[in-house]
Amino acid sequence: MNEDRRRLPARGDIAAVHLRGKVAAERFVAGRGFHVSVGWVPLLRAPDAAAPIDTELLFGETFHAYEVRNGWAWGQAESDGYVGYVREDALMAPA
Repeated sequence: MNEDRRRLPARGDIAAVHLRGKVAAERFVAGRGFHVSVGWVPLLRAPDAAAPIDTELLFGETFHAYEVRNGWAWGQAESDGYVGYVREDALMAPA
């Protein structure tokens, strides 16, 4: 599979369930939808505030998290399909 890493929700340890059979990963997960609860939040390449920013998410946008750990959520933005890390405290579960 030769896709842009910015839009492919897969790492060596975890991938989106719809990619089963298409990419190698230790586990496949369905993910969980969240909404951005702050004005804007950067989507980063790594779980580090100093990491490069690939895009930004705005208040109310949907983010599908495949992993939430140590204050960071790794997943995919619904609006543009970009994959990366978002601060967990910038997300809220839908009502």
